[in-house]
This record gives sequence, structure tokens and C-alpha cells, in this order.
Amino acid sequence: LVLAKRGGPVNANPVELTSYNANSRVGYLGVNQIGDQNFVVYKGTGNSVNLTEMYPDTSYHFAIFEFNGTTGPVYLTTNPLRGNIRTLPGPTIPASNISFYSVEANQIIFQCTPGNGSRRIVVMREEAPIEAFPQKNVDYGSNEYFDASPEIAPGHKVVYDGISSSFYVYNLSIGTSYSIGIFEYSGADSNRIYLTSQYAAVSKATLPIPSINVTNIDTSTLSAYNAQLVFTPGNGSGRLVVLKKDTPVDFVPNNF
Repeated sequence: LVLAKRGGPVNANPVELTSYNANSRVGYLGVNQIGDQNFVVYKGTGNSVNLTEMYPDTSYHFAIFEFNGTTGPVYLTTNPLRGNIRTLPGPTIPASNISFYSVEANQIIFQCTPGNGSRRIVVMREEAPIEAFPQKNVDYGSNEYFDASPEIAPGHKVVYDGISSSFYVYNLSIGTSYSIGIFEYSGADSNRIYLTSQYAAVSKATLPIPSINVTNIDTSTLSAYNAQLVFTPGNGSGRLVVLKKDTPVDFVPNNF
């Protein structure tokens, strides 16, 4: 059983006949706590554990207890192995290689190659370059719906905050250019260090409404039951043909 504590030595022991939950997400404030901020980060039969969501530039202390049993374990609490580490101060390698899976008139899906931060935020701005940067220890929140996204500065919307390298953004404007900036950071919640001296940046426009209609419809190929329509395409990527019997078409398709 491995206990971890931020900022000071582990100062509690596991209680006899008590089975604890473990979580290797060190920043997770769940039911795996013993005493004052001593967290169970591992329980098992192995000899290693990978810890995540730690605060940058922060000391962590550990104590490791042997035990026997499952539902009612007994612990060796005399002289547990102890140690401590200090996490690195912050990311040094930015995200890179932004590429796009899908671009529609009101949404885009894209990805990047992550840097060496533990997490990242994606900032987007409509019809203007990124000119503001996230600030140390500020948790801005995020929302994938652009019109509802929180801002780091006027017009600079945070559309993603997390560990993923794939991003989905909705409720964009038709035929509009967006600047995108991806900022690596280490830490979690309101204890975080952003890499702002380097970041991945690109601009991308959503699809516009076509500006040239179909022309020159030829209906010369007809039979009693079939017709072939031949026409000159406009400048859209596709076209929709609507047919109505006896009277003119009065249908107008809706966007989205």
C-alpha cells in the first residue's frame, strides 16, 4: 500500500482490517484519504506505480506499507519505506502538428502532437490572431461549444482543457476564419504552469455557403417513367436536387 502526501511527510498509518481504495491520480480528492491529506495511490501486488495529475514544481512524500489479506488486511506499520521527490517546474516542449479530421460550416474536428505537459488547453479566436495567453495558476474552464466557451481575454475562447490530443468544436459561424492556439501545461485545478513562450498555432475557416448556383439544366433525355437531368455544377462541394410533381418546388433546405 503506497501513501502520498503533497508538501510534507506522510503522517498517518493504514488502519488494521481496513481495506482502502487507491487512485494513482494524485490530484484526485476522493475516498482514498487517510488522516490529513495522505492519499492511497497504490494497492496491489506489484513493485511500481505510475502517478499522474501531480502539481508542478512541488514536493511529494511517500510511505510504502506491506500487508496481508484482502477484505480485512493487516499492515506492517513499523518503519515503512519512505521517500520524496520534487516534480519538474513546467512543460518545455509545445504541442505541434495541428491537423484537421473534419471541417464543416459550423464545426471542426482536429488533433495535435502533444508536447511534454501533463495537459493542454485550446484557445480559439474568431477572425483575429491569438494575442492573449493563459496565466499561471488560473483555471479558466472550457466548453466545446464556441459561443458558450469561457475566455482568457476578450474574444479568446477556451474550447478544451484536458489530456486529449483530439478536439471537437461546435457552434461556429459559417464561412469564418478561426485562429487556434494550443498551450501545454503541468498541474491541475488552480495550481498549473502554462508554456506560453512556445505553442502550436494555426488558422482555419469553416465552410462557406456556395456563391455560384447550378446552371444549364438539360432535360432532353426523358421517357414515360424516367428522366435524366444534366447540369453545370456551381461552386459547392455537393448539390441537392429536389423534385415536385405538377407545381414549382417551394422547398428551401435548412442549414445544419
